[in-house]
Amino acid sequence: MALDLTSFDAALKQHYTSDMVQNMVYKDNPFLALVAKYEDFGGRNLPIVLIYGNPQNRSATFATAQAGTSNSKLEDFILTRVKDYSIATIDNETLEASKGNANAFMEAATVEIDGSINSLTRSVAISLFRDSSGYVGQLNAEPTEVVSPFVIQLKSAEDVTNFELGQVLVVFADKSRRFRTNVKRNFS
Repeated sequence: MALDLTSFDAALKQHYTSDMVQNMVYKDNPFLALVAKYEDFGGRNLPIVLIYGNPQNRSATFATAQAGTSNSKLEDFILTRVKDYSIATIDNETLEASKGNANAFMEAATVEIDGSINSLTRSVAISLFRDSSGYVGQLNAEPTEVVSPFVIQLKSAEDVTNFELGQVLVVFADKSRRFRTNVKRNFS
């Protein structure tokens, strides 16, 4: 009888390619990359003053330019501090077991910490296109807690990029009522 794969199975190794594990989480934030960053923000708040229009008292004729009544257009707003936390937790056994290329496809610390930083970066990037209420999308209709499976329909399909698997959603009837929770569900 010939030695076959079933008999020899205990001696066979698992074969892996040299390919890296693909990170399929949405991580491109081109607008955030383009926005100028100010890293010396201290104190209570930061007034931002903008000039959005120049005087339009000009003409090919001096008298017409002199008769103009336009002036510079200015506006200001106050940048205030807000908190936005992202926590990475890893148990010690997982941390030790995943150290080094021979032990794991990737180190647990790198995956969890980089993921946590990416989550916070996405929050900042999404917030750049929103008001200060913290909303990530608007629903067509307010859901009820008794529905299973829990399904929501967004007013704007493009907002789907603001949601991730495992994300906990807090649904408000009105985005101006920030602290009145109606529904809290795990998004999966």
